[in-house]
Amino acid sequence: MKKIFLIIIFCFIGYNLFAQSPLENRVWSEDPYNTKHNGLSVSQWFRESSGRAIVLDSILTYWLYDTYYKNNGYGGELYQIFIEYVESLGWTIDYESIRDVNPNPDLADSVKSMMTNRSFDVSFTLVKINEEYAYYVVNNFDKKTGLYSTRIYYLY
Repeated sequence: MKKIFLIIIFCFIGYNLFAQSPLENRVWSEDPYNTKHNGLSVSQWFRESSGRAIVLDSILTYWLYDTYYKNNGYGGELYQIFIEYVESLGWTIDYESIRDVNPNPDLADSVKSMMTNRSFDVSFTLVKINEEYAYYVVNNFDKKTGLYSTRIYYLY
C-alpha cells in the first residue's frame, strides 16, 4: 500500500512539474521576427511532444524533441533552453556535479523504445526527490552511431 501511495504522489509531482513545457512561449533569441525558421515556433521546429516511460518502477514524464527534423541533428540550443527552464522554476544547477554518461548502454529500455518508436532523438525529464533536491536528465540518440548518451544535472 505504501508503494502505491508513493507512486501516486510521484506521478502527481511529475504532472505538476510539467504543467508548462520547456519550449512553451519560447521565441528565437537570434531571430525574434522568425524569418529564418519559416514561421515555426521553437516548439514546432523541434517537434516538441511529451511521453511517459517507466524507469526504476516509477512513471516519468518526458519532453521529446526531434533535432533531425529541421536542424540536421544539432540540438545545442535545447541544452540552453533546458537550463533556463529549470532555473525559471526556482532551481539552482550544481554545475560542478554535471554527469555525462556517453555512451549510455544502461538507459532504460522503456525510454529507448519511447524515443525510437516516436522518432525523437532527445528526451528531457525533471525528477524531484524532495523540496530541496532534484535533478534533470537529457538523453540523446545519435543516429549515425546508434548510441544513446545521457547528461544529468543536479539541482538544489
